[in-house]
Amino acid sequence: MSAEALLKSTHRYFAVETNNQAWNLIDQEQISEAEAERCLAMAWASLHHWLEVGQEMHWARARGTVSRAALRAGDLETALAYAQAYEDALDSEGAEPWDWPFALGAKARALAALEMEDEAQAARKAALEAAASLEDPEDREIAERDLGIGPWFGIA
Repeated sequence: MSAEALLKSTHRYFAVETNNQAWNLIDQEQISEAEAERCLAMAWASLHHWLEVGQEMHWARARGTVSRAALRAGDLETALAYAQAYEDALDSEGAEPWDWPFALGAKARALAALEMEDEAQAARKAALEAAASLEDPEDREIAERDLGIGPWFGIA
């Protein structure tokens, strides 16, 4: 294996692993301040590695992970900005139908945390509708499960 191929393989490995570590913390009901910091660090690391070897939708999904991790860490402006970046990329080549509920769910949570209730309610409704419209039952189940997990900051 060439040095370049090894480097690409290593970036891909760490992109996936750091994403998975971030989501393991995002999905927990309660995390400590130290875990929230670790979660955000893992999300940023995943984005870095995807920027090295991924394509536009890898970058967009990694930005969605940063949004959810930033929310857990209390960085609400970053959470909203990166949720919006994920949503903005959904017209790109490679976007999947299941991206919509995740992007809109991240946006709704960030808006709710920022006490933008009307916008948050609209985004959450759109996320739930996007999840319900997924044809693949497994994708629908995963999206609906994610949308059932908080925090929702009082809009659920």
